[in-house]
Amino acid sequence: MPGDRFDPLRCVARLLPGGMAAGRWLRALLDPELRHVARLRRRDPGTLLQPWPVTWDERYPQLFDALAERLAYLPAPRILSFGCASGAEVRALRRRVPDARITGIDPNSRAIRQARAAEPEHASDYLEGHRPPRGE
Repeated sequence: MPGDRFDPLRCVARLLPGGMAAGRWLRALLDPELRHVARLRRRDPGTLLQPWPVTWDERYPQLFDALAERLAYLPAPRILSFGCASGAEVRALRRRVPDARITGIDPNSRAIRQARAAEPEHASDYLEGHRPPRGE
């Protein structure tokens, strides 16, 4: 896997005592996505099922292929993507099941905005949603 532009900084940080921790702190301070995730964690402690926007296109190709095969007999299946992040997995499902009504839900409003922007034809619905507090 090729490195990124920060690899030289990581090499230096590994040589310094506390360098990696300082780098993580600085990234958390400067990265708007990480700041937003930190706000979510403070606002909804204990209610977030997966606060990190971890996703990528074709994350589960065998699973998505199997789902498309099972839904092939339905004219317009409905699919819920719970924790859709920026919508990469929703778009991967859309390619396999083009006539489906797909709804992606995520607590991260930044990720939902990214998902909507990446799908300007509005083929899928993206909603900001949170797990209800315990006891409700």
